[in-house]
Amino acid sequence: MIGSSGMDKVPAFQAFVAVVSADAQLNAVVIALFALAAVIAVTTIVYWRLTRPEKQPERRDAANE
Repeated sequence: MIGSSGMDKVPAFQAFVAVVSADAQLNAVVIALFALAAVIAVTTIVYWRLTRPEKQPERRDAANE
């Protein structure tokens, strides 16, 4: 009776779901890594702009004038 109830198709379906979920997990990991890279890049740029030294005016020596 197990064969006639459709239970023989469950392992094939579970294998299919495992493959699909592995692809979905891989896509999620890749997207998360790109998002993390974007956050790090933005944070780096913001930190650099907030902490960079101001430009000093050029000094002119009396001998150069």
